[in-house]
Amino acid sequence: MVRNPMELRIGRLHGLFVEHLLRDPGLREALPHPFVLVALDPSDPELMAYALEAAKRSAGEGPMVYALFQGEELRLIIAPEGPILPARAA
Repeated sequence: MVRNPMELRIGRLHGLFVEHLLRDPGLREALPHPFVLVALDPSDPELMAYALEAAKRSAGEGPMVYALFQGEELRLIIAPEGPILPARAA
């Protein structure tokens, strides 16, 4: 089965987000449960459009949590309670 290349790109960002969740218990505690993750990279308009459209289809499954990446670096998380800066690896 051939997967949509856009799904692979979003899947990679989701994986990076999960890595942050595993390393940062404070981040896990700050996020609502359950939530819908919307992974965005502002430098990739095609990915942004695809992710936002997928988020619309997930409406009602939980509050939206937006993870903004720059390349593969998580820069900012926007949760319903407000923005969260991710902990930086040393």
